[in-house]
Amino acid sequence: MTYQARILGSTATGIVNTARVRSNEVSEKTDTATVNVQSVTRNLTIQKTVRNVTNSENNFVETTNAKEGDIVEYRVVITTTGNGGQTNIIATDSLATRLEFTSGDDLRSGLNIGDLSANQTRTLTYQARILGSTATTITNTARVKSDQVTEKTDTATVKVLAIKAPGDLTIRP
Repeated sequence: MTYQARILGSTATGIVNTARVRSNEVSEKTDTATVNVQSVTRNLTIQKTVRNVTNSENNFVETTNAKEGDIVEYRVVITTTGNGGQTNIIATDSLATRLEFTSGDDLRSGLNIGDLSANQTRTLTYQARILGSTATTITNTARVKSDQVTEKTDTATVKVLAIKAPGDLTIRP
């Protein structure tokens, strides 16, 4: 006979299974088999960066400058680490009130990116328009979690520069 069994848990251990057989003609016989179970480690990392598309920036950075009407692009890189895969990975990114979603991966209500094996990466990008003309700093937070790992976060920052109206300009000699 052949049996299959699923191992539950993530702790390293040795499992000893003993089989016994007996009949009316033969006394009981036993045999054992040992399975060494390796521990499973799982973690998620998240990295959020931004670039100003309107200013033709090529590189994603932690902080960029923008003004009203500029389009910025966010990149969210999610990586599973450890030796175990993860399921039901959900990325969320609620936009600040000064950002208007324009295109790309929509994370505002949470995006289920599914399952990833150990040490896999998924990259998500989206663009947003800067609203309002007053100077401010927008720190935007992305979040990720899975069935196996609690929420992880990272931020990217846009420094919004004030736009002066023509009547606000002072010309000095």
